[in-house]
Amino acid sequence: MPAPQIRQWVGDAAVGIFLAAAGGSYLWLAQALPKAVSEPGPGALPRFLGMALIVVGVGCTLRAWRARRAEDEAAIVALWERNALACAIALLAACFAFEPVGFAPTVALFLGFVFWRLGVLKPIAAAFAGAAGAAILWSLFSFALGVGLPAGLLGMGG
Repeated sequence: MPAPQIRQWVGDAAVGIFLAAAGGSYLWLAQALPKAVSEPGPGALPRFLGMALIVVGVGCTLRAWRARRAEDEAAIVALWERNALACAIALLAACFAFEPVGFAPTVALFLGFVFWRLGVLKPIAAAFAGAAGAAILWSLFSFALGVGLPAGLLGMGG
């Protein structure tokens, strides 16, 4: 069964609105996290991410709105695409695996899968890039931000 089709600008605008809404919810939820003037702490990343998502979301939506008149009839796209759907399912799985499996293995597997599935890297390179990305993010959260992360299977708590 083929995927339903929509105009590209509609899909781009919907993604932009979703990103801006997610950013707004991150900012709202981050208000409950501790604020420190001397060092970033656990609330810094959600606040930064929330602001960035709002800017990107508004930008996507405005770009789509401007493109709607210039769009020709050929700019019809599938409502979902297999690789994007696989990555969305992987993200959902990562959310559930985060606590029991731990930050480092979950993020390494997720990043490696996404790099491979979206065609950014070949499987072996994607696995190494996922592991490197997880190590960099773990270091950033643990040392720079002082945020404790789920230890999981490897016992690497932050």
